[in-house]
Amino acid sequence: MIITYKLDDEPERAWPFDAGKMMSPECEAIERVTGVDYLEFQKRLATGNAKCRRALLWVFLKREHPTLRFDDVTFPYGAVDIEFSVEDLGRLEKQARDVLRDDELDDTLRALDVLRESAYEVVEGKAVRKPAVSDI
Repeated sequence: MIITYKLDDEPERAWPFDAGKMMSPECEAIERVTGVDYLEFQKRLATGNAKCRRALLWVFLKREHPTLRFDDVTFPYGAVDIEFSVEDLGRLEKQARDVLRDDELDDTLRALDVLRESAYEVVEGKAVRKPAVSDI
């Protein structure tokens, strides 16, 4: 999963997010500011919860600015988005091939191909947007 942050007058920033690779102090900080456990945070993040998006952005920004306070992180809701990485799309394609058939599979594969055209790749731990070529 890729978390993007884009304000009108600034360049887009993007971070790869793998819930299982977050450091425990960061997970605990997220639990503290959101008031929910880390597993529930992940569910709420996926469904668009504003406070969870803010908490994750805060953690990423705090890596660069260690004294940054949660209350100092404010942004228009649409400035933070969740996108798929090339790797994510590959996993979704495999799942689709395992469970879908015929037209439904064809439609899904076409949609995944469209998403791949502007997907992020994770290169050396950083999210980089560039056209991706399917390995399949």
